[in-house]
This record gives sequence, structure tokens and C-alpha cells, in this order.
Amino acid sequence: MNGFILNLQGPMMSYADTGFGQLREQGTAPSRSAVIGIIAAGMGIERGDRALLDLHQGLRIHTACALPGAVLTDYHTVLTTGYQGYDETQLRREGAKGNPTLTWRSYHLDAHFTALVESNDEALIAKCHAALLDPVFIGYLGRRSCVPTIPLRPEPAVGNSIEEALRNSVTAAHNRRKTAVGYLPKGLSGFDAYLDTSQDISSSGLRLVARGWRRDLLVAMPRSYVNRPVGQYRGDLPTEPEQANQPDQPEPPQPSQSNSNERFFHDAP
Repeated sequence: MNGFILNLQGPMMSYADTGFGQLREQGTAPSRSAVIGIIAAGMGIERGDRALLDLHQGLRIHTACALPGAVLTDYHTVLTTGYQGYDETQLRREGAKGNPTLTWRSYHLDAHFTALVESNDEALIAKCHAALLDPVFIGYLGRRSCVPTIPLRPEPAVGNSIEEALRNSVTAAHNRRKTAVGYLPKGLSGFDAYLDTSQDISSSGLRLVARGWRRDLLVAMPRSYVNRPVGQYRGDLPTEPEQANQPDQPEPPQPSQSNSNERFFHDAP
């Protein structure tokens, strides 16, 4: 497969299609514009550069949810107008006027998504791959306040199809979680995938859940986006074979008889 995998994991992330206004939802999964924005940052492409159009036209983005995490809604107020001119001798601006605007902004907490970046242009994929290994600008997970937990480095897309590549990326993410933490959240028998259905993926092997649209396809500058077709699919994960001969569990350590406080806390579970 001509593509690579990006692991998007962080304490907070947000991929809303609507970036402005009072209500900023978190987005079901990473948007096309968010993933391409990470690649563009690695290439050193600025927001108003027309090179962004070439990336949107040449790349296809498919995503999967490895760990859903939780959703946090941040409710606060902002003042959009009415400030006096900035005075660098003061610590803050004085003279705020007008009524505050109420806003709700939602974020994914402790979630992990994987993104499959593919293209028919091998040279473009190679250029994107090289840029992420030596980025010019720092990449963020949807918003500048959302920093990644792990480096945004490309990994090989293992498999001969979209289904295999996403399933293998989710399985790898689960294995890393078990190695780092020692367990996985319950109920992770499958995974949700969000595929770009502008191409034929009828033989993907995933079960269709819903069809919809996302307004994240850049077609003109400055920042003119249109809807693109997206399908939500459900895939199964391989089950671990049960071990026939489970090793005997070691006996728990006996509490120390010492009167030392240090030894007491050392033996505490």
C-alpha cells in the first residue's frame, strides 16, 4: 500500500469541522484538514499557501478509533470587542466593555486515533513521510492547545487494503497500551473506522454503520472548504488465544514484622 500511518494521541484533542462560533464540538474523528494540517506543518507550508490545495487534491485520509477516551466540554465566557489599545507597560488590557459571549468547546480526553494517509502519487507520499521525520513546524491535534503525547512520526501501513492497514494500526496501539499501562479498557472487541468514500471501498471487509459528510475538503484559498462523503464502518479485532496452561500466580508478599516506617510503606500494596 502506498501510504503510512499516523498515531494521534494526546491528553486533549479536537477535530471540529466548525472552528468558530459559540459551539465548537470535538468532532467524531480526526478530520481530513486536521491530518493534512499536521503534514503541511512538517513541510513548512503556512496557512495561506496554495500548496495546501495540492495536498488536499493528492492525499486520501482514513481514520480509526483505537481508544475512545472521554469527552470534556469547556464552558466559559469571552469578550470579543471593547478593549483599549495594547500597552506593553501593563500586564493586561484595561477597559473591557460590552457583554461577554458564552462559548462551549468540547475536547477528546485521553483518546487515541490512527490515520491512514494514502495516495496514488508515490513521490508525494515520500515527500510527506520525509517531512514528518524532520518537521519544520510543530504539529498539533486539532488546536494549538492540544499537544501530542507521542511524536507525530509516520509508521508503515501494514496490509494490502485499507481494512488491514487500519486494523493492524489499532492492534499495534492496543499492544503499546498494554505494554505501557498493563491493561486495556473494557469493551474493545472492535473498532470504528471513518473512510473517505470518494473512492470505491465496497470490498473493504468492514461493516457499514452510517454514511455522512464532513466539511473538511479544501478547494480554494483562503480556507474555502466543501463537504466530502465519509462512511462510518465497524471492524472486528483479532481475539487473543487463551493459554491452556496458566502459570501459577506467586503468593502475595507477607507483611513485614519490622517497626520501621520505611519498611511498612515498602511492603504496602
